[in-house]
Amino acid sequence: MKSNEDRRCCLRPALCSHAALLALILLTFSSCVTEPREEFGPIPLMTQGVYVLNEGNFGRGNSSLTLYIPDSNRVYQDIFRAVNGRDLGDVGNDMLIAGTRAFIVVNGSDKIEVIRTSDHSLIKTIHLEAGRSPYNIVISGGKAYVSNLYARSVTAIDVASLTIVQDSIPVGPNPQGLAAISGKIYVCNSGFGSGRTVSVIDTLTDRVIRTISVGDGPSVARTTPDGRIWVLCTGSYGDYDNPNDDTPGKIFIIHPSIDAVIDSISTGTAGHPLKMAISFDGYAYVVKDNAIMKYSTRIDQITSFGYIIGSATSTLYSVAVDDYTGDLYVGDARNFVQNGEVHIYRSDGVLRQSFEAGIIPGTIVFKR
Repeated sequence: MKSNEDRRCCLRPALCSHAALLALILLTFSSCVTEPREEFGPIPLMTQGVYVLNEGNFGRGNSSLTLYIPDSNRVYQDIFRAVNGRDLGDVGNDMLIAGTRAFIVVNGSDKIEVIRTSDHSLIKTIHLEAGRSPYNIVISGGKAYVSNLYARSVTAIDVASLTIVQDSIPVGPNPQGLAAISGKIYVCNSGFGSGRTVSVIDTLTDRVIRTISVGDGPSVARTTPDGRIWVLCTGSYGDYDNPNDDTPGKIFIIHPSIDAVIDSISTGTAGHPLKMAISFDGYAYVVKDNAIMKYSTRIDQITSFGYIIGSATSTLYSVAVDDYTGDLYVGDARNFVQNGEVHIYRSDGVLRQSFEAGIIPGTIVFKR
């Protein structure tokens, strides 16, 4: 079993070298902004708000769920435990909302927790086989698909009954990111940097119908407003102590009508991109080396290498777009031991405000 530090270096090597970046100080709040208020009382029923899934440290069982209510500007910490009377588990890795339910992938605990978004109460725990290490989740055609990092497979779950309908759909090595479009699931076979393929699953048969070659380490897949798939490749790492034998990250664009790569975009000649979010208005935001890069999905080009730059004390780690307001939410893992923060930026890149989250804020989702 890998230690927490070994595991982080395998999955997210760019984090271990971010100190070399010459960071700028984050913009200060304007005087008219009210600091978010952290609450310790009863958690309110929620019609809309922002969930932050905090990974926690591998092997510590200290993942948690933070709730931020923009309308009241209030923050509630560790709400899964507060409502359900127990810890969330070991490494909260991904989360999505489907109707009145939220699905939380708990990587090290080999399970998916399903809660009500109204009151955050537990509906069901879906247990997977020990050692599979579920990683990412998408929903398509009434089924949830979960990539199994250490099992070279994807599990399909019926959303209505919350039962497993396909236990193990074989894919490539160390599958991570998933995207759903046109009745198909696109699976990033990362190989921890050594994989170079995307598996395509037909949701009617739950079988792989095609394998697409991309770059080194495909890890994130997102759909664009015009119906294509952007695949973020982290690059390969070779000798971890020698960055000179690494290969750079890259974005590959797949068209689902032909299931083939139609274009690719550089993310720079050094460093390894980590996460990516795509907005409804046609922009992609990529986390790399304690900064956020911005791309246009309309013209398939980068618009800014340093759209947002972290400070000397930050580690920008995750990103999400609130398409309702246009705000960009950026998870800051700090030193991966203390509680992190979430920074909220306006669409023009100006910092609006920040609020405290749990340890390693890795996934940010919106309930509207």
